[in-house]
Amino acid sequence: MKLFDLENLGNEMANLNTTHINQQQLRGELASLTPSERADLLQETVNTFYDGAKFDYPGGEGLDGKDGPERRGIGEVLNAAVDYADDARATGPR
Repeated sequence: MKLFDLENLGNEMANLNTTHINQQQLRGELASLTPSERADLLQETVNTFYDGAKFDYPGGEGLDGKDGPERRGIGEVLNAAVDYADDARATGPR
């Protein structure tokens, strides 16, 4: 179940100045979410980066040519995000 629309994230990221993200504003937005909603958002965001590394700019390694150091590294982060989201959903909103 997707709580957030990340379909156009690539277009939004192209317009994002990644050297300066307003962390205070972002933290304010995140404060309005429950812990499980923040965990779901984290998982969806990391999954978007993972899919990008797999499909849009693959590393060219592995049997399918879609593996590489970036995908493997983001995969580890994604696994942790999935575990974290599962735990957050198990404990429910607080």
